[in-house]
Amino acid sequence: MIQLVPQLRILLACEPVDFRKGIDGLAAVCRGPLAADPFSGALFVFRNRSGTALKLLVNWVTARSRWGRRRLLAMFETLLERPPALVAQS
Repeated sequence: MIQLVPQLRILLACEPVDFRKGIDGLAAVCRGPLAADPFSGALFVFRNRSGTALKLLVNWVTARSRWGRRRLLAMFETLLERPPALVAQS
């Protein structure tokens, strides 16, 4: 679960991205066109070309490692609801 707090920066990519990209590819988009650090703690939201799915990229700091704290990028994929007109035709 992602807790939305007033201090959380949410960055939305205006252009669609290729959803074959993994965490490293989306992090490269953050660094390149968005000119932001993917490890900054911001939540990055990407959409596919057809606008039917979202990918969220967020940085989490964990203390599970025996070497101390390490940073991980977690990626969530969410499908958007289909419009009612498409549901009726299916």
